[in-house]
Amino acid sequence: MPLRLALRKDLVTAIATLPEPYRQMLILREVDELSGPEAAQQLGSSVEAVKSRLHRARSMVREKLLAGGYLSTTT
Repeated sequence: MPLRLALRKDLVTAIATLPEPYRQMLILREVDELSGPEAAQQLGSSVEAVKSRLHRARSMVREKLLAGGYLSTTT
């Protein structure tokens, strides 16, 4: 399987396995491209909660991709 296709599959899997509040936030911000205040309003939460959940969701996805050998820990 080509690397890009494998990465896409693993990324979809990583997002799908996120707990619901984190998955919702990641999709609203990264896929639907809502702003922080827009996402907060849609979910009935604070902007601070949006920021926190988005940060945690990105971290969980990053951890899953690192475990799969896709990303380097050095930047």
